[in-house]
Amino acid sequence: MDIEAQAVHVRDALLDASPSQLLAVGWYDADATEPTGSVYMDDSFTAYAKSSGTGALDTALLESVGNAVKSEVHDESLSATVRFYETLADIDIHVAESVGILVAVSRDGDVGAIRETAIDALSVSAGIEARTDAETDLW
Repeated sequence: MDIEAQAVHVRDALLDASPSQLLAVGWYDADATEPTGSVYMDDSFTAYAKSSGTGALDTALLESVGNAVKSEVHDESLSATVRFYETLADIDIHVAESVGILVAVSRDGDVGAIRETAIDALSVSAGIEARTDAETDLW
């Protein structure tokens, strides 16, 4: 399944689980003809996204280059990073080297639960068994 299809699967799961918190879902793939794309944007987030362009997706793509180094530091794979801002959070799910899904959510609820829903949805779409509670407690 390609990254855009996986992003659609994550979008659908998050719309079912936390529709009021979901602001945007996009993807990035350094090797694709179009390296970034969006599969969901809430109406309330559209004005913000237009003023910042594709900044968040482009930044996630650029930062993904350093993920291998970050993994080496801890001798573990880096599955996701979460950045908290005043009113929203970005969840960057690392699928492969320079490939990932970026989710923007409102901080009005449980960002951790949204992260788990997104990762579980991605695991299902990729044919990977979802993480156990003990594994996700580390996130």
